[in-house]
Amino acid sequence: MERQDARATLFNLDLARLGFKMPELAEVEYFRRQWNAGIGNRVIKIAQHADKRVFRGTDTRTLRRELAGARFLTSEARGKRMLFRFSNENWLGLHLGMSGKMQTARPDFRPQKHDHLVLYQRERALVFTDARQFGRVQFHHGKTAPAWWDNGVPEIVLAKFNRAFLDRFLCNRDFPGLATGWPMKFCGVQKSRPQSLRAN
Repeated sequence: MERQDARATLFNLDLARLGFKMPELAEVEYFRRQWNAGIGNRVIKIAQHADKRVFRGTDTRTLRRELAGARFLTSEARGKRMLFRFSNENWLGLHLGMSGKMQTARPDFRPQKHDHLVLYQRERALVFTDARQFGRVQFHHGKTAPAWWDNGVPEIVLAKFNRAFLDRFLCNRDFPGLATGWPMKFCGVQKSRPQSLRAN
């Protein structure tokens, strides 16, 4: 476990030295709103670099077929992930990774090397760019939001993100994404503290 932590730390340090960093939550929100200019409008055509790593695990043919002609309805963000909902039961997920960016461009925009997904509308193009390809594009066609979107963790700004949730989150060794060691140590400390201190 310590070796894994050390490797992860060195990996992050190396990326930082090269000038790469994970986008902050404010940046994610900024980029999400860039695409909001297209809400209410239909996607006329799609350009994509379907063989690139950002599309790993995604059926790019289905994405192209289903999104063409669909109307852009809403967008939302959870942490550093974004979900864009389209008509005809279509859902597009984006993660910026280390170097991902989103922008709107003129409708005659020509994709460059790192512009892996472009959704063309009548008055604009919605562009997803990722030079390092640590980001990801996901697609789902169905009546309800995709399983990969709902990880069971409420947004930090919601009332559900409270002390009771944090206690369950940290003390459940089966919770996905957490190593079993430090949460149990935390829970042991919590259980051993006096009731008066636990309330603080």
